Amino acid sequence: MVKIEAIREANLQFASQDESGLICVFAGATSGIGLSTLLRLSTMLHSPTFYIIGRSASAFSPHHSKILSLNPTCKVAFLETEISLLSEVSNVCKTILSKEKKLDILYMSPGCMPLNGAQYTKENLETCLTLSYYTRLLLLTHLLPLLRFSPNPRVLSVLNAGKETELLETDLGLERDNSWSFTRVVGHSTTMTSLAFDFLAKEESNREITFIHAAPGLVKTRIFERVTPLDGSAWWWRLMLGGIKGMAAWLYWFKGVEAEESGERMVFLLTGGVFGKGAWRVDEWCEGVGRVDGGLVEGYVEKGEGVRVWEFTEGVFERVLGDA
Repeated sequence: MVKIEAIREANLQFASQDESGLICVFAGATSGIGLSTLLRLSTMLHSPTFYIIGRSASAFSPHHSKILSLNPTCKVAFLETEISLLSEVSNVCKTILSKEKKLDILYMSPGCMPLNGAQYTKENLETCLTLSYYTRLLLLTHLLPLLRFSPNPRVLSVLNAGKETELLETDLGLERDNSWSFTRVVGHSTTMTSLAFDFLAKEESNREITFIHAAPGLVKTRIFERVTPLDGSAWWWRLMLGGIKGMAAWLYWFKGVEAEESGERMVFLLTGGVFGKGAWRVDEWCEGVGRVDGGLVEGYVEKGEGVRVWEFTEGVFERVLGDA
């Protein structure tokens, strides 16, 4: 375990280097861990540019002002979009590509808690899997050309590294009846992220990029507070959901770390030299994940499942966006 004191010291040391002119893209940074990471990183850089991708510029406005108060040299651009729609995410990427010649940091943590069962976007993709996986991988693949021009590019997806589960190999997108479950959608997004990062890191043109799939552990955020029953939900589900939220709040309050501490750890991963080029799975203590569950991910890699996952992912992008 890397102690928080050591992480804070490393972050202070990085800040003292007066790193200048970094271009950073943040998705899923309007609250919780992402916002804490963004605020901390904004104090450590000189003249950085931050692109914040989110649903509401007006809701983010107080945080926008706080960033500028913490560091007046920051340039902050909020790109308002419905982040669960791949077509809109693709348009946002085109905006960034038209404005920048490189990208140094890509941070991704959008998501939702799938307690209300399977739900689908207007593009007919399961919402939780979209936010946890498709959206993130689309951002990454569209912005790879800019990352390749950075002297030290780093990609961080905050999800659930080390908690990978077996894939339903006959239905990776969980599109068939009875394929979807709470645990399966969480497991699929986790396992496919690890496999996709491994696949992309091995591409010759991506050899200089650091890909990190990180697990934050239990963090005191409002993620469960934002879960509400769907209109028309049965009374018993409303009651049960209230109980689940209550138990989760108790667990997170007594076992979780503060969002500020988690933000420090994420910044450490984004700026530190502990994890170099290649694909890494990192736990909540900023340590590399070893062979978990008998080497599930390694076994998938050895039999070429990463290639199949990536081909499936590209197929989804092509189906929704109309191009490869």
